[in-house]
Amino acid sequence: MSQHPDAPGEPHDLPLRCVYVDGVLSFQVGVNTIKWAVEHHPELVDAEHYPGLESPVTVNNPDVFAAELARKINDESEDGSTMLTDMLDKAIMEAIADGADGVRFVNDDDM
Repeated sequence: MSQHPDAPGEPHDLPLRCVYVDGVLSFQVGVNTIKWAVEHHPELVDAEHYPGLESPVTVNNPDVFAAELARKINDESEDGSTMLTDMLDKAIMEAIADGADGVRFVNDDDM
């Protein structure tokens, strides 16, 4: 795997990011970043009630867990949607609402 030029250190440490390069939109995250996110997930760590306690979950094999996470992200629901397509749909609507360049609304004059 080639490393993104802005990546810190090793590809395993790549922070969560979305990049557009040569006609491809990619979502990238290093396995060590996933490990950290799991072990510091706010729904797994109850710092309010148990300050100083570590997460009850540790990632003992980041590569295996990342593959499992990819499978879950790509699992299709009954309508064929996935977590990833749901995220993309939301991002499309928010980008358009924010006035993103590269799109336009077709009006009656164009028909």
